[in-house]
Amino acid sequence: MIPGLRPYQEQFLTYAGAFLCGDKELDAPYQLKIQHTDRVMAHSLNFTCGLPDSIRFSAALSALYHDLGRFPQYKEHGSFHDDSTFNHALRSVEEIDRLNLLPPSLSYRKEIVTAICLHNQKKLNKPLTPQETFFYQLLRDCDKTDVLAVLKGHYRSAGDRNRYLTLGLSEKTTISPATINTLLSHQIIDMKDVRSVYDFKLLQISWIYDINFLESYLYILSRQDFQDILATIPAPLLPKGFIEQFPRILAEEQSKKKAIPDAAQAGGLL
Repeated sequence: MIPGLRPYQEQFLTYAGAFLCGDKELDAPYQLKIQHTDRVMAHSLNFTCGLPDSIRFSAALSALYHDLGRFPQYKEHGSFHDDSTFNHALRSVEEIDRLNLLPPSLSYRKEIVTAICLHNQKKLNKPLTPQETFFYQLLRDCDKTDVLAVLKGHYRSAGDRNRYLTLGLSEKTTISPATINTLLSHQIIDMKDVRSVYDFKLLQISWIYDINFLESYLYILSRQDFQDILATIPAPLLPKGFIEQFPRILAEEQSKKKAIPDAAQAGGLL
């Protein structure tokens, strides 16, 4: 463990624990986010192994606090769907400021806050500094690394338990033309085009174009997350030949990913 991280973890657990009531079913969505946060931080520490502790510490803090807004979001609206509630990333930053969770003198504080504020945005309205870009991209990779595993497990389990994971989307066996066209264009599917759980699955598959670093991409490939999620979609819903071409697509994208140490050096962090 990185020195000095424990007090921040305790702050997070105190914050999250205030939303628990002791009922296993009612607490389940909050426990999901507590466990998610722990795994995202673990991925961050794993992927940055070999970098200076100051960088790893800052990246871990962005992971620790990135989903604070999810807790009031579910309490107030019973949903994790930003489009029908509020932007949970912005709320996370508001909670950080309200509770003074990050001291002003903290190294890379601006970069941490920027990463948290923007981690749910695939398109940015303004350019980031190289340092901000590094922490932003790393947080997004760590977040997706866990989300893919959680959703894969949900898709492969029986029944419709934990439907909050799929945002209450339609279970109809349909895929919208917009999501198919975006995927075939080698672009990231936009949540506004998602109408069904099968669209939602394609959105996760389109993340092959939204994983930034080689380390996280290889880790995801080692678990076969993209392939396993694809296998839960009925073949007739997919474009002809897509399943057969998928291994080639994965290999091509791997060649485009950059290594984390190289990105940190290019960003002036080393």
